[in-house]
Amino acid sequence: MTLAAERAIDDDPVLGRYVMHFTSHRLRLLLQAGAIYAVSAVIITLATFNLEGTLVDVVVPLLYALVAMPLMWAVAHLWNREVIVFEHGFTYRQGSVVAAFPFLLIARVDVQIETLRLFGLLPYERVLGQLQSEQGDQIRIDWVFKDGRKLLDLLERGVLRDRLPLLQAQLAQGQEVSFGALTLTPDGLRDQDGRALPWAEFIRARVERDSVVIISGSDVWGRYPERDLHSEALLVLLLKERARP
Repeated sequence: MTLAAERAIDDDPVLGRYVMHFTSHRLRLLLQAGAIYAVSAVIITLATFNLEGTLVDVVVPLLYALVAMPLMWAVAHLWNREVIVFEHGFTYRQGSVVAAFPFLLIARVDVQIETLRLFGLLPYERVLGQLQSEQGDQIRIDWVFKDGRKLLDLLERGVLRDRLPLLQAQLAQGQEVSFGALTLTPDGLRDQDGRALPWAEFIRARVERDSVVIISGSDVWGRYPERDLHSEALLVLLLKERARP
């Protein structure tokens, strides 16, 4: 039985209808802490094997404590992480502190999902999401959470849905919208080097090999790695609206 089934979560008067919630992966935290402690215990045992007398009674317990205390702190610090997703926002819990974030006020969303191999053999998925509110609050979604990929998908789709009309309105009102290395203006595109591309010369944008490629005429006007951009999904949606058929 999931935690969501064990306790009812009401809709939020500001953030809307309850969608889903995600807790920290507590079993994984315990297993990782236990593995680190076990390896440390073996190292301590081997390192102090030749010690004798009172020195053993003092040094060995001290070394075990130096390993156990930061591990216990780390597990306790991550134990109660929780994200509750609503129709128009989410809450983020860290310990006893709970903060609410409407999707409309999330200024940037950066998602990285890649498949790595443990010891070069066993594949596993690395999920990392960085969100930032307009007030500068930083929200990190990573391996700590169960179903991190699904959580990031819900958050990104919510931000896209609620944030896109706001950015469209800002451009229509003559404001600029920055995505890091690329800035959208009412007149066209401008990159970090100051180069400008009028909308009349913009053909389309495409995503390839972790980069956003801007096409003008039959040429590539610019290629911008994901690491130099933020909220790439929003950027691509806005560029698609300007693309020529």
